[in-house]
Amino acid sequence: MKKSKIIDAMMETARDLGLSPIKIKGIDSLNLIKLIPPHTAEPICRAITSSLPEWFGQSEANERYAKGVSERISFAAFDHEEPVGLLTLEFQYPENGNIYWLGVKKSHHHQGVGAGLMEAAQKYCIQKQCQFITVETLSEKNLDAAYLKTYEFYKKHGFQPLFEMPTYGPECLMVYMLKKLSL
Repeated sequence: MKKSKIIDAMMETARDLGLSPIKIKGIDSLNLIKLIPPHTAEPICRAITSSLPEWFGQSEANERYAKGVSERISFAAFDHEEPVGLLTLEFQYPENGNIYWLGVKKSHHHQGVGAGLMEAAQKYCIQKQCQFITVETLSEKNLDAAYLKTYEFYKKHGFQPLFEMPTYGPECLMVYMLKKLSL
């Protein structure tokens, strides 16, 4: 399928899901969450990554994610026309949507941006008949202040820890989390 047909299909799916627009709580009503064309995700990812050094301090991983978001399904949150949040999904198995990357500019934390992105992602996964949505993040056992907030964010949104693995070495314990979706 040609790239333009894929983008058209994504935009049609977003309209069918009622995803355009999703208003962000606590921010001017002109702000929206939109399903975006894949080629626009990389620069948004890079901009958000650079604003969050506490979370994204490994340049090799940052580069891998920046390239990877352009090959997957992404939702962006906008403050007027400025992108302030990005959530990217991948579908390695038909019954599961996995959060590949999520970031919100620090200036927009605690304003409902992450929650709006999560809502859009879950609606998209349900439309695709996924039973679950999953995510991998740094385990709370690492006692990293930034990632403790991330872990709590996912717990608040209904994700439960499944198991832990030292995916990137013994000093970097990762937790894999799951949420069952209501179809």
